[in-house]
Amino acid sequence: MGPHASPAFIAVAIITVPIVVAMVGAIAADVAQERRDRADGVVATWAGLRATRQQLVMGYHKGARRIPLDGLNVDVEETGSPVRRHHDRRIHLSIERAGTAIDRWQPYSHGTSQAAHQFAIMLNVLSQNVERRELSREESYQTLT
Repeated sequence: MGPHASPAFIAVAIITVPIVVAMVGAIAADVAQERRDRADGVVATWAGLRATRQQLVMGYHKGARRIPLDGLNVDVEETGSPVRRHHDRRIHLSIERAGTAIDRWQPYSHGTSQAAHQFAIMLNVLSQNVERRELSREESYQTLT
C-alpha cells in the first residue's frame, strides 16, 4: 500500500483541501473588491461604507446608495464601559447630512477604533474640500458675470 492510500494521508487531505479552497476563494474575493474599489475611485472604507472624493457609497454592489459628500458631518464614539467585559464596548460611527443619518456599529478593538477615526477624519476632510470647490466655482462664476 502506497502513501496515497494511508488513512493518515486521507484524513489530512480531507481537512486541508477545504481550508485551501476557502482561502483561495477569500483571496480572490478580496482582490476583486480591491479592483472594484480602484475602479470606483475609493479612497477609504469602513464597515461597508466606501468613500470616493465626491461620494459616500453604502455597500459593495453596483446599485449601492451614493450620497454626495458636501455637508457631511462624521463623528466616532466608543460606547460601553472599558471596565466591564471587553465585548460590551462598541465603536459607533455616525454620519449626518441634511435629513440623512447613517449609523454603523462595530465591536471594539484598538484597530477598529483607529480605523473608524481615520475614516471619519478622511470623510470630514473630503466633505470640506467638496464644499470649498463648490464655493470657488461659484466665486469664479460670479467674477465672470
